[in-house]
Amino acid sequence: MHLTVRKTREQIKAMRQAAYLKAWPAAQQLEAQMDRVNGDPTKWTRMQAEFAAIRSVYPWPIE
Repeated sequence: MHLTVRKTREQIKAMRQAAYLKAWPAAQQLEAQMDRVNGDPTKWTRMQAEFAAIRSVYPWPIE
């Protein structure tokens, strides 16, 4: 018998949030947003790419 344990959406959401904050603490996220507003999207683009990588590591469960 093969048993598969799947995580709930809430568990995945919590894991994603923790990974986002580990990669980009809140102050750095705010700095990236402010830089983008002020015309320099470099940090914002890098942050979004890293967040996309995190989402690929923690995909939503197939229901």
